[in-house]
Amino acid sequence: MDWPVTTRLLYSLLNPRGRLKRGRLVDAAVRAALLIDLASARLIIERDGVIKGGAAGSGFAPATLMLAEIAALPSATVETLVCRGSVSRADVAQALVARHSWAAMTGSVLRPGVRYEVLLQLPEPCRDNPSDVLVDLMLRMFDADFDRDEFAEQVDRSGGSTAAWLIPSVMHELLELRDWLAVANVGNDGSGGG
Repeated sequence: MDWPVTTRLLYSLLNPRGRLKRGRLVDAAVRAALLIDLASARLIIERDGVIKGGAAGSGFAPATLMLAEIAALPSATVETLVCRGSVSRADVAQALVARHSWAAMTGSVLRPGVRYEVLLQLPEPCRDNPSDVLVDLMLRMFDADFDRDEFAEQVDRSGGSTAAWLIPSVMHELLELRDWLAVANVGNDGSGGG
């Protein structure tokens, strides 16, 4: 499996200088994308509001980490996994480096931290591809002119995958977190003010 939603989302979060967009909502979106990919691969199911899955290896370190987290939590809900899960954008970036899709480079004295160089380009997004549509929807949450009603309509029409049972719940949790961050006046990076 190529983890299409997770991979496309992370590529989209990389700026031209090789830095990943940061913040709590970003990490939550990465976890949401990973849950959608796990559901598409039929590695997780939902039973009575609880996400269940095996702890088997997936061949993709962030997915294996999330499956282990699901197995360890007796009541792993979508909200828990999306908003408070342990998988981050850095975990997915490291997996892309391990797969030789990206290369990690050390930042400069003025801009410390890791930068990434894309080694393997993805095909252009396609409006007919459910994975690309979902990534586009997730990215819209970062726009200042975000329209919640239009977003809800598009989520309702995005169910063309085996993860259709999960998509509305995952998107709902991302919207709730986005609203909470705005009301709490917490920046997307977790800092105060914005």
